[in-house]
Formats: sequence, structure tokens, C-alpha cells
Amino acid sequence: MPTEGSVGWCDSLYRAYEERRSETVDGWWNCVDQLLHRRVFGGNRIRPDDLADNCVEPPRVNQILNLVTSTVFNRRPKFFLQGATTAYDDFAAWAEEAVNNHWRREYATVREVKLCTQDCVLKGFGAMYTLPETDFGAATRERRRRLSLAKKLNADARQGLVGLDDDETTTATLDWAETGVENNDLSRIGRIASRRIDPWRMFFDWTAESDHDLKFVGRWYYATKESIQKQKHWNQAAIRRLAYGPLDDSLFVQSVEGDPRKYIRIFEGWFKNVEGKFDLRVWWDGAKEEDPFLYAEDGPLEYGHPYRFLRWNETGSMLWCPSDVLNVYQSIVMERHVQTRMYDQMMRQACDVNLIDGEVVSEDDLSPIERDGVGLCIRLGGLQGRNIDQVFKRLQKEPISSESMAYLSLLQKQIEDGLGLDVNQMGDYGKSETSATEAQNVARASAARGSIRYAAMDEFVAGIAHDTLRLQMQFYDKSMIRALAGPTAARLFALNTFTAGDVQYGLHVSVVPGSMQPPSDEAKGQALGEVLMLVLQGQQLPNMLCNGPALMLEWLKTKGIHDGPQLLKPAVTAETTQVLAAQMAVQGPQGSPAAAGGQSNAAGLEDAA
Repeated sequence: MPTEGSVGWCDSLYRAYEERRSETVDGWWNCVDQLLHRRVFGGNRIRPDDLADNCVEPPRVNQILNLVTSTVFNRRPKFFLQGATTAYDDFAAWAEEAVNNHWRREYATVREVKLCTQDCVLKGFGAMYTLPETDFGAATRERRRRLSLAKKLNADARQGLVGLDDDETTTATLDWAETGVENNDLSRIGRIASRRIDPWRMFFDWTAESDHDLKFVGRWYYATKESIQKQKHWNQAAIRRLAYGPLDDSLFVQSVEGDPRKYIRIFEGWFKNVEGKFDLRVWWDGAKEEDPFLYAEDGPLEYGHPYRFLRWNETGSMLWCPSDVLNVYQSIVMERHVQTRMYDQMMRQACDVNLIDGEVVSEDDLSPIERDGVGLCIRLGGLQGRNIDQVFKRLQKEPISSESMAYLSLLQKQIEDGLGLDVNQMGDYGKSETSATEAQNVARASAARGSIRYAAMDEFVAGIAHDTLRLQMQFYDKSMIRALAGPTAARLFALNTFTAGDVQYGLHVSVVPGSMQPPSDEAKGQALGEVLMLVLQGQQLPNMLCNGPALMLEWLKTKGIHDGPQLLKPAVTAETTQVLAAQMAVQGPQGSPAAAGGQSNAAGLEDAA
């Protein structure tokens, strides 16, 4: 039995997970992969079955995948931050800008979230990994230095001294950062990055019923020995013991250039300790019980482990759960078989079958018409009475039965019910004529059927954003915060003495409802029009709170009227109209002076500004 906490103990947990996964979900994942990738890949997990070359493949899985992904995550989210108490209000203001700007600048994050969504549709759950790959020991020492400096700056501020030297021209860098061992754009120089982890390359506590019960979680990946040797903060004695091991992933072997034997499989695990924190351990495939870890750090994150899971079909019995495709797998297979039979029937129907008296019509007589695409001629002999319509007869074709079409409609309904979607969300329409009330009821029902996915997606993305903010608080310096949120945020960050409790519970992150769903200009225009009407009616409170000219311009844009086609007066902005309105209010009822001869109203507005 391996010693607890050793390399052998960590590796045995992974092997036990892999065995449990093989018994529980490998069959699920394989059958779904086959439906999607049947004609794309061969070998290793994705194997064509005996129908791959002669069956009709409806694009049902691809439709489900794109439909759900585009519905729940159509565009970048907008985040809203709120402090746990009033003491965090100032901090929440700049932190919200930092988180939103991080998502705008990290172009790859949106793609990674979409891939996680596809994993959830196909396999039941998606996993996102958010972390700066760096020397956590050096990062922790740097954090302590920042906290010590912040305490001194706060003490000086209480005495009326200004000791914060913030050079806005300084380049945003982290001097203590290291390039990640995977050496890709998502792990460069210590920046926080979110990446999707392939469910096949994950491992976690298979006894856990939810994310909160996890005792360990991790992943594995391939790396070259040269990239590992460049990690100067890793255990050099362990690096010298590295040996190339077997690569049992044939898809990876087929995809790499050069000799695949130069790659080593690296395991990275996070294990919960007695204090409730997660310790980081890194080892290689083939390491023995007595070998040291490649890298080990006790509780490097103040909030736990760096993984977020996306699931919306969970059962509460284990982290694995059925996917959307698996829920309708039988219906998809039945649809494939029915369409294949209909295809065969139509092909037979397209071919003419002729019965010919072979004793009267010779082979030479038939040679001009016996060729591909003309039809099939069947010779009959011994017809003395010549009762096949005197030598020649064409067989009657059987039409496709209406039962087949009805059965396909039934399968369509079963697929919709199994996915929790309705005919409108699947891209079809129940009927062509509906009243406004009926349309609202249909829209409300469609939103209700998809709400479980929207809620899960909002929680997943908000969790990623919250983890990003926590990592910014723990690892970034003021130059990085200045690059994300400006100089004021950098000064507040430099003066703030974040504790572990601040990192864990200081802020609440949520997604602005509907910000990830497909945009609706009509809905936005209607809302803007209602507020604009209140402003135009002269009601006091809307006029105090709303910028009328900006509101009018924004409403016009939703109607397709903007500066591009010169439909609006050039150089007229919300700011210039506000200045003119203020001047008119000061002048009273006499009104503003007329524009000079030959001068446009727009020019008058510019002069007023």
C-alpha cells in the first residue's frame, strides 16, 4: 500500500479513478463520440460501426450541439459585482471593470467556454481550469511584500503623508512569472488564463456527489522533456529521473510531428488537506513510490482548487451525469435507421424493373438498354401463354408509406422532449398564425424549458469570473491592475490589504441576465422607447436620472438610424445637445440666437459647445 501523500499514492488515486470511469461512463462517451465523429476519425475511442458506410447519417447531433451552445452562450457576458458589505463598495467598482476588461482582452476565454459547453452537451459535464502557471512560492513572497507595503502606505495616509509612487508609464509585467510547461499562449508569463480541459484528460474524486465534496481533482497532459527542464522552480532531482513512458493515446500520436516518444505524460493533481485547502502535486507517468514530485506547493490558492464544472443534467449521485445527446440517443439511432430504410426504398423506386420473355426477346435485342441508370430487366422463360402483357411488362412501384413519415415526426417529438426544447427552439414553428398573447405564451414557455441551461451557464461563467478576480487579488500587482482598470484602480489596489477572507468572500459576482443570449434589437429598442417617452413627457424623475439626448441617439440606432448613412446631423452628439439645452435654459423663453447666414444648425451646436 503506497504511503499517503507520496507519488505512488497520488498515482494510485488516478488509476482507481480511471477504472471507475471505465466502468461507469466510457460506454456513454464512446457512443456519443461515434455519432458525432463517425466519418472523421478511426481508431481509439472513435470507431465506425458496421453501418458507417451504408447508412444515412442525419445531422442530428451536430444540430443539437450548435443549437444548445449558441442558445446558452451566444456572446461575451457582462458581469456585475457587488460587495459582501459596504466596506467593499469602492473595491467592487474598479474590480467590476477589471473583470470585464479581462474577458474582453483574453480573446481565447470565449472559445474555451464554448468548448466547455459542447463537452456538457456531448458528455454531461465541462471543466474549466483558471490559473496563472507560475512559481507559486515566489508569487506568495511577492504578495506578502505588497501587503506589507500597503500597511505602510495606509499608516502614512493616516498621518497625512502621501507615499504612493505610481508611475503610469510602467509596463505591466510580473517579474517573478515563469512560462508554463505546456508553453502555449494560455500560459504565458504568469498571466491568468482560463482553458477548457478535455473530459478524457480529467480525474477527480469519483465518490463525490457534488463539487463541494471533492477530495482531489486534477488533469494530465503531454510535455516535452526540454520544456520541463526549463522550469527552474521545479524539483531538479525529480527532473533528472524523468524517463519517457508509453503513449497509449493513438490520436495524440497521430497528431504530433516528429517522434512522439519525446513526449512525457505529466499529472497535475490538487489534493485537499486537513485544513481544507488544496495542495498542488505534479508527477510524471511511470514515477515510482520513492521518486520525488516534479513540483509541490501546499495550499497555493486561498480559495481552493482552480476548476469549475458545467453540468445541467446532474442526478446528485455522482459528478458524472447523462448528456443531452445521451438522453435522446435511442431516438437518434432510430431516426438514422428509419431514414436509411426510406433512402433504400426511394432508390429502389427510382429504378425501373421490367419483366421480359427471354424466349422472344434475345440478349442482342436488349443490349442497347441494359446499362447502368436505365433500369433492371429480368428474363423469364417457359411462358407459353404469353401472359406478361405479351412479352414485356414494367412492374408497378410502391410509394413510400405515410407511416414512415408519421414515425419520423414521432421521433422528432421524442428528441425535443428529451432535450427539454420545443419546436420553436429547434428552429421550426408550431403554426403560422398566432395572436400577440399566444406568441407571448409560446415565448414564455420556450424560456422556461431552457431556463435550467441558462441558470447553469450563468453560474458557471460567473464562477470563472469570480475565480479570475480572486487570482487578480492574490497574484497581480498594481501595474497589472492599472492596465485592466486604470490608475485609480491601481492606487486603490496598492492601498488595499486583502486577507484570505477578502479573497474568498469579499465580492459577489453575477452575470447580467440575458447578456450571453442572442441580442434582440427590438426588445432593446422597445425598452429605450418606453424610457424616452417618459423623458419627453417632462416627468421630473426620468429627466433627472436619464441623459435625454444620449437616450434618443441610442434609440435611433436600434432603428437602424446612425451616423453611417448620414441620416443624423453631422457632429451632433449627446454632449453638444446637452450644452445647447443648458444655454437655452439659461436664456429663458427668448430662445437661442439664430445661426449665422450660411451656417448649419450642426455648426451652431458646435459653436455652443
